[in-house]
Amino acid sequence: MAVITRPLPVAPRPKPGELISSWLGRTAARYDMDGAAFRALLLPDDGQGRDRLDLQLTAGEVTGIADAFRLPPEHVAALDLTQAWPCLAVDWLPGVGRKMRARSNLDLPWCRKCLEEGHSSGGTHLDREAALPLCLCHRHQHWRVDCCQHCSPDNPPRFVWDKGEVELACGDCRRLLRTPGRPIWAECWGNDDRHMGRKFEIMLLFERCLRSALLGHQVRIEGVGRVEPAEFLALVDDLTRALLAPNRSSTSLINRYGCDFLRIEPDHRPTDWRERPYPELGPMTRAWVLSAIIAIVSGETIGLLFSGRYWARHSGGDNARSPEWLFEHAATWVKAMLIRGSARWPAPLRERMRTLHAGSGLDVDDILIRFETWRVEEDRVRFGTQRPDWEQLIDWSWL
Repeated sequence: MAVITRPLPVAPRPKPGELISSWLGRTAARYDMDGAAFRALLLPDDGQGRDRLDLQLTAGEVTGIADAFRLPPEHVAALDLTQAWPCLAVDWLPGVGRKMRARSNLDLPWCRKCLEEGHSSGGTHLDREAALPLCLCHRHQHWRVDCCQHCSPDNPPRFVWDKGEVELACGDCRRLLRTPGRPIWAECWGNDDRHMGRKFEIMLLFERCLRSALLGHQVRIEGVGRVEPAEFLALVDDLTRALLAPNRSSTSLINRYGCDFLRIEPDHRPTDWRERPYPELGPMTRAWVLSAIIAIVSGETIGLLFSGRYWARHSGGDNARSPEWLFEHAATWVKAMLIRGSARWPAPLRERMRTLHAGSGLDVDDILIRFETWRVEEDRVRFGTQRPDWEQLIDWSWL
């Protein structure tokens, strides 16, 4: 096994606001090593079971990194996301503490403009913003992506030593991720397209509210007013699950929100009944869901911008795109989930859901207990040897 000399002969300094995993990955590239292998040698006692080293460094990790890089321990400790952002909603970061969509500590969305900017200044890296579940780079007002635009990779990206510089490259085809590939969605909207430009501007403002809430700051939502960060995050979480939840036809309500803005065909078909938290979604699906949430909670004028082609064919009057429409068309267990979750929502939306609950007469506790019982049985069948009898398993009356 290779041995890492302490202190490191080549010890690059972290860039301002850089993720620890990015910093260590760049350093590994200087030694022609994979980031995970380098970290295992640098910190042999970290267990390699950590989802992301960027969060909650142990005292031993701080000391080990500080010694290797000849830095004061407090300098290293300050890079910890929980130190840099003391009010950070840690449970909203992808891949933290449980098996989620992140494949490694560098499987994060990046902004190609940021990588280009870093390359031009000799320091390609991932900044802290990449750790947040956002669709957009708010510095460049540009879409973030989380996969190679040249291939469909199975492996996460990695830093490599390329022509005398460290670059972020695809883990499969090895192409540099700052170079443009096939377009996945529009890079930006032209000034002559006022309709799309207005949508982009509203989404940027709404996601700016989400970013502020993730960092523990109070926000103001168009159509709702000023709300606490926990209320806003709870609203986004519950509406995401409601929009993506499967119904009897094996589709979901998100398909009722056409996405001409993102050029996505509305054909989401869930493969199981498990809930899809917002942080687990890729940037494109996140943007689709966020567009629908904007239409649901915002005023009529803004809602029309994000309602898509469906509403051009199916006019629902003032009820279209609203929480009332969502409640009316949701499966019974989703209605129960929304009722229970709305206790954590901003007051105006909480009151609207209370009115809907009173009119529905639903026994929320009974419905959710029955649904959870069904999910346990479905898991037993899915992962066991017994073939499922769906008509027996599913009580269609409450789905």
